[in-house]
Amino acid sequence: MPATRSSRGFQPLRAVLLTALTLLLLSTGLTATASAAPRFGYGEGRTEMFSDPRWLSLPLRDVRRLVEFDIRSHPEKIAALDQWMGAAQATNSRVLLAIDHSWSPGRLTAKPTVAQYTSLIRWLKGRYPGWNRLTPWNEANFRGQPTHNNPKLAWQYYAAAKRTCTGCTVTSPVILVGAGISTRWLQQFKRFERGRIKLWAIHNYGDANRGSSLGLARFQRMVKGRIWITEAAGWVQFLGGDYLYDEQRAATAISRVFKMARSSSRVDLVFFYQWRGTDDRSARWDSGVLNQDGSPRLGYHALVSGLGA
Repeated sequence: MPATRSSRGFQPLRAVLLTALTLLLLSTGLTATASAAPRFGYGEGRTEMFSDPRWLSLPLRDVRRLVEFDIRSHPEKIAALDQWMGAAQATNSRVLLAIDHSWSPGRLTAKPTVAQYTSLIRWLKGRYPGWNRLTPWNEANFRGQPTHNNPKLAWQYYAAAKRTCTGCTVTSPVILVGAGISTRWLQQFKRFERGRIKLWAIHNYGDANRGSSLGLARFQRMVKGRIWITEAAGWVQFLGGDYLYDEQRAATAISRVFKMARSSSRVDLVFFYQWRGTDDRSARWDSGVLNQDGSPRLGYHALVSGLGA
């Protein structure tokens, strides 16, 4: 629109203000060339989140779900994944799938061969043509995973994922980090990785829930590249008696996640985990921001506040 006489009269003042603002930004390091603020998403295996008005009202369209490596042997699990992927598509969500161990009794430590793993990725690509983001293995350094004592196998899964998932964004296998978690597994994994991974996936519950930043800081010193925190949460309750039910503690941890993510120029995507919690006070894990009946917990308000910031 052509400038009116009135608007032209303000041009010198506008120029002065813009110059002053630019100098201020340069002095504080907050220029347009600074790293972009991290994005936030949600990880949840249950489909009802996608139709929840509380979730739909939030700016969260990056979503994550685990997929058992032997899913093709269980028609009911295929049906559940189909339903979840359909709901994600209906809400225009961007999906990150993470391959996990089998949850079937007696198969918790079973592991696919590289050929079987490759076949699984091809099957997923064929079944969900629009899907293009993959984490090769979930929590690869966790003692309950078949890769726990085999960093080489975790690398082989990563290499197979990169070869097979054409057109995909492929993260590293998920690595648990935290002040109290050993770095030995990562050091061994790096012997195979040799600086080739440019996008790392981590879970850092320890720092957020214990009021530390040592785990993330140490991890950033050990690797190069961007970082996705693919699970983050406040523990409402955890490990039975270790962390008894406490909504305020969980809400504080969620606020720490936002602060931690925004303090690092390398973290560019964070997925919170678990939408609805449980009424079972003996549960070993509950990081839901809603109660089982859908009513909000303190963590939900911390989530809304953090996203608004």
